[in-house]
Amino acid sequence: MALPSYIPCISEVDCCVPLPEVDSSDEQNLADLETGVIIAPIQYHRVMAQISITIHRFRMNLRYRRMPPQQVVLQADAQLAELIDTMPSHLQPDAPHDLRREEMHPWIAWQKWDLSLVFLYYRLHINRTLQRCWLSAPEILSGPRSICVSSAKGIVWVTQHSNQPIAKRRQW
Repeated sequence: MALPSYIPCISEVDCCVPLPEVDSSDEQNLADLETGVIIAPIQYHRVMAQISITIHRFRMNLRYRRMPPQQVVLQADAQLAELIDTMPSHLQPDAPHDLRREEMHPWIAWQKWDLSLVFLYYRLHINRTLQRCWLSAPEILSGPRSICVSSAKGIVWVTQHSNQPIAKRRQW
């Protein structure tokens, strides 16, 4: 099991801060005319913060062995899946492209692209934790293994089919 070799300087207290709320009075936060849903740049940053909190807790649970590794992986993956389900519709990876909305809000396309890559990468990272156990229990751990393979394929597909200019792509 690969554990982080460094001791993080972030504690659980740092993860319990309230995240910024979407301010409907802000001029940059515009409601979509068709749905009435507020579209704000801060929504992307809220999702990224929630991903960071999930990954921090995942690493701490592995480091301090609070639960069996399989349970830690399932819990973290479920939290990421819940985050995907609760994201605003304009950031959903499977949402259809709305060219009119993306022309009005040019940041939507790269935020959506970036979030797709981040979710795929961290699902791969989380489920790969059990890689050493795959051969010992192939029938039990086939789910995490298939998530790793599908996430890796997803990362390749997203990067190959992105319409974002190379300068706007974040390489990590």
